[in-house]
Amino acid sequence: MKIKRNVYILFTIIFLQGFVFYGPIATLYRQSRGLGLGEIFLIESCCLAIMILLEIPWGWIADRIGYKRTLILANGFFFISKIIFWRAFGFYSFLLERIFLAVAVSGISGCDQALLYESIDNKNSDKVFSHYAMISSLGFLLASGISSFIIQFGMEWTSFFTIFPYGISLILSFFLKDLDHLKKSNTSIFKNIKVAISNKNIVYIVVAAAMLFEINQAITVFLNQNLYIKASIPITYFGLILIIVQIVRLSAGKSYKLVRRFGNFNTLLAICLLIGIICSLLIFTKSPFVAILGVASIAGLVSISQPIVSDFQNKSISSGDRATLLSIYAMIIDCIGIPSNIIIGRFSNINFVYGFAICSMMAVLALLFVYLAKKSISSNS
Repeated sequence: MKIKRNVYILFTIIFLQGFVFYGPIATLYRQSRGLGLGEIFLIESCCLAIMILLEIPWGWIADRIGYKRTLILANGFFFISKIIFWRAFGFYSFLLERIFLAVAVSGISGCDQALLYESIDNKNSDKVFSHYAMISSLGFLLASGISSFIIQFGMEWTSFFTIFPYGISLILSFFLKDLDHLKKSNTSIFKNIKVAISNKNIVYIVVAAAMLFEINQAITVFLNQNLYIKASIPITYFGLILIIVQIVRLSAGKSYKLVRRFGNFNTLLAICLLIGIICSLLIFTKSPFVAILGVASIAGLVSISQPIVSDFQNKSISSGDRATLLSIYAMIIDCIGIPSNIIIGRFSNINFVYGFAICSMMAVLALLFVYLAKKSISSNS
């Protein structure tokens, strides 16, 4: 049963939630409000821990009260978190903001994809997920450009104006249509976990995706700036580079064309291989061109992988507990992200180029897991 209204509304919501006007100065903004770098990372760790704890319960709730009600609640928490962020000063108020954000993100995670998948023709799910990922990047790209004008009036205005798109997103959630054709399941959380991990092919894909997502986070958020300095790129150009990276991320909107031409497994294998090669090149490069192209390429390749992974996950689910199972997969990704982040951080503290070496190794592991999934499916067919 196709519900086009849900698709349009979900696309609009994910677009608006990309309008984080304080994004380009998020660290500086927090520091101006009394946080140190150590406190920022501590709060982020607490946020991730809360998300891991709430992922599965939220998905289980969504499959029982409906996706629409869950998204209204989650987007409500998201809206409140932005108001708290605007007024936050010091450790405890920013921690409170992150608690609300963790509740919101874990509630939306899996639920939005489940509603989107059930509202479309499954034959076109790869295309829809590709466009969904692209629109999210487009929202942040536009916000990054607008932010440079808002910040002229003061950093606090970037957080103030971020409240409004999140408020509109909450309002739009009320216009979603729940799916009456879905049967409510009585399956327990523990049985759903057993079902999720029993499908080893999808677990392989999820583990590979977790590594790719962590590589992207490490390089495009943390390691890139030291790389640019090593390549003698002036700090004044960092904002422009961020815009370039966001534009490249829009390539996710065309990922379905690659899949339809080369197949989902071959496309993922190529992505893992290319990311491994690029990470290895970035260890040694001092070229500004190679540094920028490398970071942007990794961002683009991982963006292309995201809708492919989403399509894999959704097509593997045949039970009514779609949101629960998607939340379980999201929790697996988060759990892998914690030790991966620690390992990359430890080696990067010695020398930041070691971080690229670890990322290269993780890309090879991701390649191996995708290959195992492909081989397993081939042997069973």
